[in-house]
Amino acid sequence: MTPFRPQIDSLHRSIESELTGRLLPFWRKYAYDDVQGRFRGGLATDLAEKPRAPFSVVYVSRLLWSFSAAYIKYSIEKDRELAEKAFLFLKTRFMDESYGGAYWLLDADGGVLDDRKKVYGQAFLIYGLVEYHEASGSEEALRLAISLYRVIEVHFRDSQYDGYMELTSRNWAEVGDMRLSKLDPNEKKSMNAHLHIMEAYTRLLSVWPDTDLKKRLKALVNIHIDHILDSDTGHFHLFFAEDWTHKGCEVSLGHDIEGSWLLRRAGEILCEPELSQRIEHTAQKLVESTHGNGLDSSGALWNGLECDGTPDKQRIWWVQAEAMIGFLYAWRMEEKPEYLETAQSVWQYTSEHVFDRINGEWHWALDELEKPLMSYDKISEWKGPYHNVRACLESLELLTIATQKEEIAHEASE
Repeated sequence: MTPFRPQIDSLHRSIESELTGRLLPFWRKYAYDDVQGRFRGGLATDLAEKPRAPFSVVYVSRLLWSFSAAYIKYSIEKDRELAEKAFLFLKTRFMDESYGGAYWLLDADGGVLDDRKKVYGQAFLIYGLVEYHEASGSEEALRLAISLYRVIEVHFRDSQYDGYMELTSRNWAEVGDMRLSKLDPNEKKSMNAHLHIMEAYTRLLSVWPDTDLKKRLKALVNIHIDHILDSDTGHFHLFFAEDWTHKGCEVSLGHDIEGSWLLRRAGEILCEPELSQRIEHTAQKLVESTHGNGLDSSGALWNGLECDGTPDKQRIWWVQAEAMIGFLYAWRMEEKPEYLETAQSVWQYTSEHVFDRINGEWHWALDELEKPLMSYDKISEWKGPYHNVRACLESLELLTIATQKEEIAHEASE
């Protein structure tokens, strides 16, 4: 047996147990209310119903992605049924038949609550639609994803400085408030939006090898390298003016490690040696800076860094999820054992503290004393199965690749 095989096998078993034994069963049970015949928009951390909770296009798109990805992996009929329900909900309720694109927010009854068009929402809808296309063979879903790609290029792309604006009105007019959420500063461009447009375009290019789409994905990769990365610190800048002047100085460690593997994934799809070298150099810097500046001795990845370098020591659920993929991806690409060890430590911390052993799924966040922050909902317009289900699926795939690689190396040495 090769040196890392026991670690790989143990981690694989633990992750698959969480995915198939707790996470997917939770979402199969609670995402859709069979009595009401509708998805749930909100569920408190103690599982109390929130029947008037709104629905964001991001939340429903993440449901679509998660159930589609689960069906591709395990072929369980319930996942296919729920993915189809999510697709129909998005198609019939969120799409603007008059102006195109998808609304941001619906009320509990499916009426339009916020008709603005946020590029972040369009990107996640593309991501979910492509996964559903792969799971179901739906050509309609692929056509809708392609139409949304064109919406982004026509209505959000900055023709002067390149990149993409945060949002517009329903009829594509400029608006004064450009914030994705109320916690963000009012700036016209953000790392977060560009990261997830890149993610969506990468997935779309994998099933639709369009020349113009490939050019736009290459441009997005270069934007991350040339404008979004702080080459001095190895972290991402978060917000920008139109001309890419960066605003603010905080660091989001979860986005840094997420960006490292999403850039690498884009590079694998683009498959251009010179660009791949730039991507690898950037990804290594992001991983190194996160590894060096963001890990707590407990094994958790902190939420971020303040301008003076003071850590924000909240342990956010999605940050731990992205750390799992990012460090395993880095181990695969760089073959540094410390990155496998870090992924193990993050998973161990997550299983011991972030898993909600009473009510299921994962806690939104813990404070630095490992106390869960109970005011956050279990299901909400921002909390769905995407980050942790994806972390499990991606980690299982990376560990399977590592097992195969070790088996080949072992056979070659005999």
